[in-house]
Amino acid sequence: MAFNPILFYEAGKPRNQLLLDKFPAELAFSINKLSSSYTGYCMQIRRSSDDATLDVSFIDNIVATASILSFVGVNSAFITILYNQGSLGSLYDMTQSTNATQPYIVLNGILQTLNGKPSIRYSGSQYLNMSSSYTHSTSNFSIFGYGKRNSAGVSLTILSSNGTGTLLTHYFDNNYYFQTNNAYNVSITTDVTFISE
Repeated sequence: MAFNPILFYEAGKPRNQLLLDKFPAELAFSINKLSSSYTGYCMQIRRSSDDATLDVSFIDNIVATASILSFVGVNSAFITILYNQGSLGSLYDMTQSTNATQPYIVLNGILQTLNGKPSIRYSGSQYLNMSSSYTHSTSNFSIFGYGKRNSAGVSLTILSSNGTGTLLTHYFDNNYYFQTNNAYNVSITTDVTFISE
């Protein structure tokens, strides 16, 4: 979950539009700021040494890594909330209250990166859970995401729906799957942007 903020340039429009400025969404989660009108936090982290938490904002449209590293020191930072930047707001934040299943962004004082950019790491049974059940208002919708798997032969749930089912899984066969209406829809393979529509 790491990439440079996507900027758009259109004639007659403000420069440096962010992704949701051009493509509005109800649900949007990223370590990058996705909308120029979004004023909330990126994530909440938990420090491993004492379970203290910190809401982390954005600096230059990317999660404020200096704040994270200053807060955790030589400890680890686990993600307890990934805030929804989409139009439906905090009712649909992704959360994880169980310490053992929280993904991390810092491990033993080392910021986790992918291609030199901060990234969220999942291993084993770590996942984020949508805090409320979500039903899309129409039958037509698109899903966009980016991820990279570091080891083969592992099934990994990334997002879950209110503790009742998997929304997004990186499965043994090296594909991402998105679940809708109790059926899995296969995406394209690892290390490329997956799109399920």
